[in-house]
Amino acid sequence: MKVICTKVPLFPTGEVLDSSPWVKVGAEYVLVSVIAEPARQVLLQIVIDDGSLGLFDSANFMTIDG
Repeated sequence: MKVICTKVPLFPTGEVLDSSPWVKVGAEYVLVSVIAEPARQVLLQIVIDDGSLGLFDSANFMTIDG
């Protein structure tokens, strides 16, 4: 499955960026796993730009390929 990055919020200010050292808005990423716990945010584990794995808030991504 693939996801596309829709925003890159800067913590703690919430300012929205076009990219970070790990992901870029508009770029596609391979989804490895989903981590969901009751009453907590849903995290996506994806293969990031350098080929390693990263965990990101699912609110910043959209599914593009099932």
